[in-house]
Amino acid sequence: ISFAIRSNYENAIDYFVRSLKIKEEIGDQTGVANLLNNIGIIYENQGDYQQAIGHYMKSMEIQQELGNTKGMANALNNIGNSYYNLNEYIKAIDYHKRSLSLKEKLGDKKGISESLNNLGLVYQKQGAPTKALDAFTKSLKIKEEFGDKQSIANSLNNIGTLYLEQGNFKSALAYSRRALNIAREVGAVAQTRDAANSLWKINKNSGNYKQGLEMYELFVQMRDSILNEKNVKEVIRQEYQYAYDKQATADSVANAKAAEIKNAQIARQQAELKAKRNQQYGLFIGLVLMVILAGSTYYRFQSKKKANEVLHNTLDELKATQQQLIHAEKMASLGELTAGIAHEIQNPLNFVTNFSEVNRELIAELKEEIENGNLEEVNAIADDLAQNEEKISHHGKRADGIVKGMLQHSRTDSGQKEPTDLNALADEYLRLAYHGFRARDKNFNADFKLEADKNLPKANVVPQEIGRVLLNLINNAFHASYAGALASEAPNNTALVTVSTKNLNNIIEISIKDNGPGIPDEIRDKIFLPFFTTKPTGEGTGLGLSLSYDIITKGHGGEIKVESTVGEGTVFCINIPLKK
Repeated sequence: ISFAIRSNYENAIDYFVRSLKIKEEIGDQTGVANLLNNIGIIYENQGDYQQAIGHYMKSMEIQQELGNTKGMANALNNIGNSYYNLNEYIKAIDYHKRSLSLKEKLGDKKGISESLNNLGLVYQKQGAPTKALDAFTKSLKIKEEFGDKQSIANSLNNIGTLYLEQGNFKSALAYSRRALNIAREVGAVAQTRDAANSLWKINKNSGNYKQGLEMYELFVQMRDSILNEKNVKEVIRQEYQYAYDKQATADSVANAKAAEIKNAQIARQQAELKAKRNQQYGLFIGLVLMVILAGSTYYRFQSKKKANEVLHNTLDELKATQQQLIHAEKMASLGELTAGIAHEIQNPLNFVTNFSEVNRELIAELKEEIENGNLEEVNAIADDLAQNEEKISHHGKRADGIVKGMLQHSRTDSGQKEPTDLNALADEYLRLAYHGFRARDKNFNADFKLEADKNLPKANVVPQEIGRVLLNLINNAFHASYAGALASEAPNNTALVTVSTKNLNNIIEISIKDNGPGIPDEIRDKIFLPFFTTKPTGEGTGLGLSLSYDIITKGHGGEIKVESTVGEGTVFCINIPLKK
């Protein structure tokens, strides 16, 4: 719920689903129904209304079995909202009326006002203004009884907007002004934005351009206080395009160099064959042709010298190509890491923006109270400012920590081993890989979990290199699991990636498990070979697993193994020795 409030929907769903599984195991049907409703709300906030309706329906069925009338009413109301967003107004009205009927039986006045307000919105979209006004007015009357000012401002806005659509500017002005005054009084940003939007349109149509301009500026200010997610996604898209272009260039260089190496091998084989033939011929003529043998020996020496020169040049070119390919692979992994970080860093930036906006309003109030000489209110506002500044500092440091983590990953000049908490490293890269996929594809959906050995000692490793290995293997696991889930005919088949750590007698084992389609036996022995890939052309270099293998075996004296069953999934195991 805490993550959902902060619009961090990926983590919210993760915790909800994990909680749901536990409640299903222990038979807590009430808890299951409530969690299904919460998951539906997350999908609705993300615009996936069909998924939301499916979860609401399941929640309603369980609430009905339990005889929980209030739970049924809430689920019916949420289903009505989702159909409203899908523009299916007849179904939306049916579910809202059923919800209203249950709430009237319960005597739930707040719930009744909510259902009436929702019915008014549907009638308004349906083109029935009289019914909409009747529902809005009844909802407002109930809200005024229990004094929820933010809800009152919302109803006043709805009525004002309805009158504005009908061209009744006088009535629209009266209701929108009341909405603006109440919304600003309680600091309701969304209601202030909606009221200002209506008022600038009303004043524009009435010829009051000065007042209209003031309202338009207020509307823009409120609208822009929310971070524009589309801009973040566009930045991520451009970063990935850059990484892709770099990768394509590296692929082209690799193909050209591979051809050169093959030609050099053929030339060497031909030279060696010729040398052997010359040697056999020299032995055949024996002592009779000593002069010819001497000449032949000299010729062989020169041939080998030239062959060695060719081999040395080829080796130098191969080393240069290898460095270019390694750099390209690191750039690709950095692009994936950056996407995850950009997706994760949005939350602290939202907090910084929102609290800064609140502080601007508090400063204006502070100046006003100072002029009035109200020292008690001045002290209260100053305390609020101090608390907000602490929150801004906290979330700024959080964003700074994320950025430093990205810089730590991209650093290439260290290579020094240091005691490292592999549990923390695995948790960090598991989440960054997940966020990277979510940033690239909003439809991507997968579960993940970390099964960490709490008694795991620190290992002496190069954290950047082990991080690259983990990111590569976890990305492959997510890719396989998600592809398997999409191809599966089972409707409830969900992609799942599990990362676990264990202490096995002076060896730390890290395993990455997926429930994808598995690796066929005929290619399992090839997956660690350079340039071998099963991905389409342009989507992979075939170097990720090869470099990971070198980092673990050559750089850290460990080993990396793979176990796979076709149709069930794959497990990669990394064993790193603990050197004292």
